[in-house]
Amino acid sequence: MNLSLSNIKAPAIWTVTAIFSMLVSYRLGYFLGMGSRKIIALSVLFLIGIIIQTCRANRSPEGYWGRILGTDRVRSGRDARYDWLRAAAAVFVIMAHTSQAGMGSDVDADSLEYYFLNLIYVISVLCNSIYVMMSGALLLQYREEKLSYYYLNRVTKIAIPLVIYYFFYLWQNRELDDQFTFSFLLDIAARFYTGNTPESPHYWLIFVIMSLYLIFPFFRYMMKDISYKMLTNLVILSIISMGALVYSSVFLDVTPVVNTFMCSWIGTAVIGYWVTREETARYSGLLIFLGAAATGAAAVIVAVSGDFEVLCCNCTPIMQFMCMGLFSVVFHRTKIFKTNNYILAVISRYSYSIILLHWWTLFWIVRVMFGITFDRFTLVLCYVLSITLNAAVSLAVAFVIDNLIVCIPDEAMSRVLKRIRSA
Repeated sequence: MNLSLSNIKAPAIWTVTAIFSMLVSYRLGYFLGMGSRKIIALSVLFLIGIIIQTCRANRSPEGYWGRILGTDRVRSGRDARYDWLRAAAAVFVIMAHTSQAGMGSDVDADSLEYYFLNLIYVISVLCNSIYVMMSGALLLQYREEKLSYYYLNRVTKIAIPLVIYYFFYLWQNRELDDQFTFSFLLDIAARFYTGNTPESPHYWLIFVIMSLYLIFPFFRYMMKDISYKMLTNLVILSIISMGALVYSSVFLDVTPVVNTFMCSWIGTAVIGYWVTREETARYSGLLIFLGAAATGAAAVIVAVSGDFEVLCCNCTPIMQFMCMGLFSVVFHRTKIFKTNNYILAVISRYSYSIILLHWWTLFWIVRVMFGITFDRFTLVLCYVLSITLNAAVSLAVAFVIDNLIVCIPDEAMSRVLKRIRSA
């Protein structure tokens, strides 16, 4: 019997974690109205999670806690450029929604502070393009992979936590107090099918990414055979298509009847694949210049136009240039971003869960419980406090949910994937 340190510590640490989480939830009043059956069901889930983590620690005791925390990435010497981008995107997401919350009620619309809130919001919306570009960069690279394995491995890694964290939102909003019926589950399925998730409106981006994941395997074959020159032309066509669609609708009040699907998020994904290619390093100086110019243009547009979101955000040339400039700095201009560190590794390990949780954390913990709003603190201090507290609380909650709840279907799916791979 293997009695390594990981084996001995794992059951105790996870048991204490589960009990502490239950006590905090009870103290905050989230067990009110749930009934004893649902509390017992939650306790059973935690117990199963503890058993799974104990088995995992027993199977692979060496480096177990490094895998849990993500710090094994530091020791392995892994290229950290994507970790830096994930961390940046997580910070930008928190900043974007902090700005939106402040613009909604905290700040006078005619003040200079309001202008900076809008500008910071536009820059922070980079998070959407970062996630889509990273998805394209990572998944459009050609590799031999069974289609069944790809879908089960990639899509479910997004879908399973998405569903579980949505139930967390329902629980926090006390929508699980009623009976857990079949019609209720059908309603949840209908909400996901239609994207009707008002409890977590930021899920729209996850639905976009899942849609892209469905078609990426087929685009891989196109990326495999396309020359770099033709790929570059496709990127240029994508940006022109985005500009034609956006600027015609704003300045001419018309929508062009001839356009391409590359003006949508798939165009952004292809740009992400292109900008991370080694050949693109030759254009890094130009892309950084265009990114800086686009940021300056955004600052002017925010000041003079009420349509700044339409003109600057998401699938617009301005946002694409800003994001390409950022990617060029990270991938082609400095070696700093290849280096990992422990804080970055932990944030990257739980970045997806932090994104899923941050909306609840922002409105129920940061703003309501701690009262951190722009009418009480200066702009800089409010952002610093909001980002720090939001990231810390979201990380702590994600640590519990990922390792004691999400691990249950993840363990089952890993066994299915192992059989598919070996078949």
